[in-house]
Amino acid sequence: MLFFISYLMAPLWHATHGNSLALGGWSVPIPTSYWRFGNHQVFFVYSYGAPIFRKEEYGSISAQIHQVSGVVTEQRITAAVMREAAVEGYVLEGRKTVQSAATTTYCFQFIDRSHPAAVVVRCVASSGELYVFFEGNRRFVGDVYEVVNGLRRLQVTELLPLYRHPTSNRLTSGVGCSQQQTLCEDVQRVNLE
Repeated sequence: MLFFISYLMAPLWHATHGNSLALGGWSVPIPTSYWRFGNHQVFFVYSYGAPIFRKEEYGSISAQIHQVSGVVTEQRITAAVMREAAVEGYVLEGRKTVQSAATTTYCFQFIDRSHPAAVVVRCVASSGELYVFFEGNRRFVGDVYEVVNGLRRLQVTELLPLYRHPTSNRLTSGVGCSQQQTLCEDVQRVNLE
């Protein structure tokens, strides 16, 4: 029964929410077979029988935004990901650099010692602010690279609703200056007329 529910959930979720998630100024594409449960930034895909009868037959992709301080380098990203993986008990299986239109992303693929059929992938954008994670069966691992390859930065006009400035009568995107002065000052430079 859960198998059929999960296969219905993905098309329903995409029909009501679209094919991407806006997250911290990024557009994160969501593969068509994935769906989200609740308000978390985690998306699931299940194959027949999962998660009740065969727990390894699933995939989950999550995206997170992190505040970064200091200079971000590939070496710093690698050290942080490897340090975290060692704590979790993961063994490095491979590494891949993915170039999308928006960024270079460093991906690290691990084997989870506690679940030999499971694969863990940690991808970090070169800016260090966006993380995309995958956990699940090896057959779904290509989905995380599809997500990373489709990453793009959102434009100001996609982030904020349209707003007509009261004194200049220019159509801009953003909120009224009285509500968020800093945001309005930044956004007023965009003239959409």
